[in-house]
Amino acid sequence: MAETLWDWLGEHLAVDVLNTVQRRGDVTHELLNEPQDLSSWLGHQAHRAPVPEPVDVELLEEFVAVRDAALNLARASVKGRLLPGADVETINVIARRSIS
Repeated sequence: MAETLWDWLGEHLAVDVLNTVQRRGDVTHELLNEPQDLSSWLGHQAHRAPVPEPVDVELLEEFVAVRDAALNLARASVKGRLLPGADVETINVIARRSIS
């Protein structure tokens, strides 16, 4: 992916995470396709969150999985639907791991 300009950053960190997927009409655009994309995004967020090392495919996959779970929860909440259990568990696993 060409160098992405993250000029829209600056919302609450959780919103910035969710916005790494953008919709234009009915088309969803993934902004984090390669570890370098995540590294760039993390670099712009370094004043708000630590930048893990290394930023590799494994970290990218984990970040996207958590982001997707959070996005699914946000969409369900906005629509007044029950929260998807698998997505709740994904977030809970990460939360438990971060406080251990």
